[in-house]
Amino acid sequence: MQYPSFVRAEIENWIAWCWAGESPEPREPSRCYSAERGWKAPDWESEPDDLPPKIIFNAERAARVQVIFDHMSQLTRRVLQYEYTHRSRYDQWERHMEMHEGEMRPAWVRIGNSRQRRARADLKITRDQYAACLDEFKIEVFKEFECEVCA
Repeated sequence: MQYPSFVRAEIENWIAWCWAGESPEPREPSRCYSAERGWKAPDWESEPDDLPPKIIFNAERAARVQVIFDHMSQLTRRVLQYEYTHRSRYDQWERHMEMHEGEMRPAWVRIGNSRQRRARADLKITRDQYAACLDEFKIEVFKEFECEVCA
């Protein structure tokens, strides 16, 4: 079934909202822990060119989608995690080089995904059950926002 584009937009907004917060990756120490104790590391992140782009999302609308997610069955929530919130965990990635600001740099490139196959195997469900769980969620998102979009 085809859904209006606003359904996908609301789901993508919700995904960005789910991943908001501090990055879990390790960071460089902010100060020296040696005997000098007075040395502070330069604040490289304040350089405007080095800052990663901010992910912009509408928290109010994402919270409404979260309420829908919370009311879904356990199976549907697990399928949604495979399909949306943890999707990169089940994709296949290869290391490549890409051009960025005139210089080549290493980058990870997605070459395929196995999330549907993994979800069906892990959750012991059929392709139709997987699709039904996704449709159930999309229908609820559509119902939640259809009056606002049509107005």
